[in-house]
Amino acid sequence: MRNTMTTNGRMRATLAVFALTAAAACGPPSPDGGDATESAAVAVRVSHPVRSTPAGSWVATVEADEHVRVATRVAGTVRAVHVDVGDRVRAGQPLVSLDDHDLRAAVRAAEARADLARRTFARIDALYADGAASQQELDAVRADLEAAEAALEAARAQLAYARLSAPFDAEVASRDVDPGDLAAPGRPLLELVSLRGRRVVADLPAAAAAGLEPGARLHVSLRDGRLLPAVVRRVAPVVDAATRTVRVEAALEGGAAPLRPGTFVRLVLPGPEEAGWWVPADALVRRGQLTGVFRVEDDTLRLRWVRTGRRAGGAVELLAGPRGVAPVVQAPSSALRDGAVAGGVTVEPWDGPGAGAAR
Repeated sequence: MRNTMTTNGRMRATLAVFALTAAAACGPPSPDGGDATESAAVAVRVSHPVRSTPAGSWVATVEADEHVRVATRVAGTVRAVHVDVGDRVRAGQPLVSLDDHDLRAAVRAAEARADLARRTFARIDALYADGAASQQELDAVRADLEAAEAALEAARAQLAYARLSAPFDAEVASRDVDPGDLAAPGRPLLELVSLRGRRVVADLPAAAAAGLEPGARLHVSLRDGRLLPAVVRRVAPVVDAATRTVRVEAALEGGAAPLRPGTFVRLVLPGPEEAGWWVPADALVRRGQLTGVFRVEDDTLRLRWVRTGRRAGGAVELLAGPRGVAPVVQAPSSALRDGAVAGGVTVEPWDGPGAGAAR
């Protein structure tokens, strides 16, 4: 969780890319001799790109709008499993069938009792009409008929429970049953997630969630740097006493279909200022009165001058200087020179402002 700044971009790649814009790619000439390229390759560590605003971002989990664990209401031996993990099913499609021999026998017995009760009621009702049967006898056979019909309805319902069907259009997320298994009431056999609709759920600090209301617009940051629009759907009315957090649920609006339930993303609250680019504080290089960063450009290390702003959580904001998709060297050696060849590049995971505190 990040309390000071919002992180809405992060890439992990074999060669991590650190975004800083390319408009001002070159500053004053390097004091190290310009563009003289050194012959020896230099091994360096690079960090990930991070854009942040003065607001915050918090880890959130993607969930399907509809999610269900399918279980049976009757005990029985599994006769057939009609689906497997990854299969897409339509509402009403059969999923699992249980051995229903005993249940069908129970239905036939209930039908016989109901048929007998109907004939008995018809006979007593005719006798009652002729004055040959009492009101008490008629009431008794009417009650027997109602009980027999209710028992038949219950037997048919039990038979229906032996066939498990999809409650909505979904994808099979997990399968915990095979033919021959004994299915017990309440034991989950399959897990289904809806094909449409995704939401994110996050536990925000009480202070961060204080101004959120259903309908508020925000964003969800993906690991590849994309931002998806979202709208707050629910905000818990109470603060969790143990964690001092508030559960917030937001519905994803566009581009949510590719997101798998269970994916970790970041819930980004809008800040009052435009997002800026941040680098690790130890990526800065000082040469006299100038401050710069070493960037890997076409396998060559280039010292580019920057102007810095705020500092937070081991990070420094870049107000001016080169920006663009280029890795930035972290903790560069004092012997590093502009124009050196980048030999081995090691990715140094970094989550941006507040990352040190978050870990």
